[in-house]
Amino acid sequence: MSNRRSYQQSRSRQLAAALVADAAGEVDDEGRSRLDGLIAEALWQPALKQSWIRAVLALLPRAPKLTGWWSSLERFVVLAHLQCEELGRALEAICASAPPPSAKDRASLYSLLDVCGMPPSAGVIARDADLKAADRPRWLDLMVFRLPRVDDAQRLILEAINDRQFGLEDIIHRLDEVRRLGGAGMGEWLRSIKAALPSIDHDHFDAIVDLAFGPFSEVATSPPRLDAAVQSVRDLVLTDPGLAALPMSMAIERWSTEISEPNRALRRAALGFLQKAASYNSSAHLQFNYVAGSKHKMLKDAFAKGNPDPKQIKALASDLLNFLNKRFYEMVIENFSLLRSYFSGRGPTPPRICLKGSFVEENGEEETVISILRDHLVAYTSDVRIDLNTGFHRIRQTGSYYLENNIPEAVLNRNYVNPRLKLGEIKQRFRHGTDDEVSTLSANWQHFWKQDAADRASYYKSTLILPLTLWGADIWPEFRSAIGSLEIDRGVFGFLCFDHPEVGYFDEREDVFVGKAFSDFLCSVIFVRMNYTDLSRTYAQVHSFLSKKRMRVHLHKVDHIEAHARSDIAAGRLMDPPKPMPQQPSIISSDKLLVDWVTQAGKTRRKLAEAG
Repeated sequence: MSNRRSYQQSRSRQLAAALVADAAGEVDDEGRSRLDGLIAEALWQPALKQSWIRAVLALLPRAPKLTGWWSSLERFVVLAHLQCEELGRALEAICASAPPPSAKDRASLYSLLDVCGMPPSAGVIARDADLKAADRPRWLDLMVFRLPRVDDAQRLILEAINDRQFGLEDIIHRLDEVRRLGGAGMGEWLRSIKAALPSIDHDHFDAIVDLAFGPFSEVATSPPRLDAAVQSVRDLVLTDPGLAALPMSMAIERWSTEISEPNRALRRAALGFLQKAASYNSSAHLQFNYVAGSKHKMLKDAFAKGNPDPKQIKALASDLLNFLNKRFYEMVIENFSLLRSYFSGRGPTPPRICLKGSFVEENGEEETVISILRDHLVAYTSDVRIDLNTGFHRIRQTGSYYLENNIPEAVLNRNYVNPRLKLGEIKQRFRHGTDDEVSTLSANWQHFWKQDAADRASYYKSTLILPLTLWGADIWPEFRSAIGSLEIDRGVFGFLCFDHPEVGYFDEREDVFVGKAFSDFLCSVIFVRMNYTDLSRTYAQVHSFLSKKRMRVHLHKVDHIEAHARSDIAAGRLMDPPKPMPQQPSIISSDKLLVDWVTQAGKTRRKLAEAG
């Protein structure tokens, strides 16, 4: 018994020293504090949880005499998952009898009471005038969701903005809270915030709203519509505050089963999004194919002449390839932007999107998947052999999509392989795959990736991969004959990849269908590009001709622009009908041969009807 007591006292002294050092800002050469080490130890050894709780309880009687370390204590309790009723009761006693004299320390005490299930009342927070004066944003964090009336909480936010004690940066870090406070009047609420902000912040605020809430909240920054029935998806979902905490897809589904009239506006918004995507992609595909065909014909005609000029052939080939590269890049980026707007309803952190392709190694055996375009730049190399990544390997086997919504759990169940993960270390530390081990691995997920990355999103826990393929499509015999030996309906032209740092992010019932629509378009674009390069006899001959002349095609560099920097599509008004032309439109006559064919077919149908 004495050994156990001595051990517990040692644990309390260790924690007290770490808290004091953390409050003083003491860190090692790698920027880690002693408290960080204790947090990691508590997470790695769940069996010691009660021991750490007792260590915290042992320190609390000294709390009134110690200032400055309450925020460190809050961080330790929350990150080590030590919150419990017993700790809440002890904190409640301190709050009632001898709260910390520092406003900052009291804010941490209030937050600890919240996480321990014994939140202080709105009256307690409202009476803390020192905290309100010293740290208005923190006071608002504690205050607004204790108020029963949403309009009272909104009023406090607007008062703080008008007092210049709550600004744009504070809003950016609280987008989820802004969403929950918006309720049914989300658009009006955001307009009120914008009006209260300094005018210099208005453009930045509009950009943040568009990025965080997507095109479905376009009424938020636009003047109110006269048609009250036209609402954004968020207006619909947030009408019921209970839906606000749910993923967007689940909230929409529940809404559609309960409310019928507003659901028509929801469908209009979804159809508007699909129209915007279809309209852009159909026109882009038409132009891409036509212009590429024209440039390819110019190259073919010039090369067909006797003794073609090498400089002219090089210039025409360069013009063709640079057009294909530039416009292909732009179409992919625009589609990334559309996809980000689709996912924007699920919170401020969208998934990362990447288009990948593959090539066969020189030995002719190993297929390697490489990144072609990303919507986020990364500091690591993600090239991988297909058989070393579960997602790509599964697609090669089935031709279908791959979805894994809990990668840490899949790794422990031996169902997921990725060469960027420290699989050996994971298997050594987590041998049983229990729920506790999955939880611990997930909480420390960033430590088990081989390549360091500054972006938290690089350590993703959910992934969705769709092949760019015509699998299951109706392939016309004329088309199959024209392309020869290319197995068009079995080929995979690339991969459209999504990943997200949260578990359970993707909705298989919806995201797969939306992703398939975009992957099919990108597949068709890649085929057009191949048609004028890899599948072109002229291109092969030109390539051989220039090689013999020791000449190379001059390719322009296309600067990488992250997809979310483009907002002209994502910010479009998706529920507006097409705009009329500024001038009277001209009607282009139909193909006469087509008209003759349709007319003749009509006469035949009438004769058959009369005979029948």
